[in-house]
Amino acid sequence: SLKTKFQQVDIFKTLPDFHGITHKTHVKSLSNDGSYESRNKELFMANKEVYLDGDVQSSSYGEVQYHEALVHPAMITHPNPNRVAIIGGGEGAT
Repeated sequence: SLKTKFQQVDIFKTLPDFHGITHKTHVKSLSNDGSYESRNKELFMANKEVYLDGDVQSSSYGEVQYHEALVHPAMITHPNPNRVAIIGGGEGAT
């Protein structure tokens, strides 16, 4: 956690509740034992979530859709999107 006089930022790593990911499969993915989990680490990664003042801002699962929704309207409407700065998304990931 980081708290300033303006906001509080929290980052949590959680195991998502889908695709059969459990603590056991996550730990197995960290080994190099040749198992399915260890050969496909990206399928068993922990979810990283960023909270700003207690509200979720982004997560490693679903982050792409959120940031694309912010970026694409500006890129489509800009007449010459060769050099564009898009600033937004409270945690600065956009």
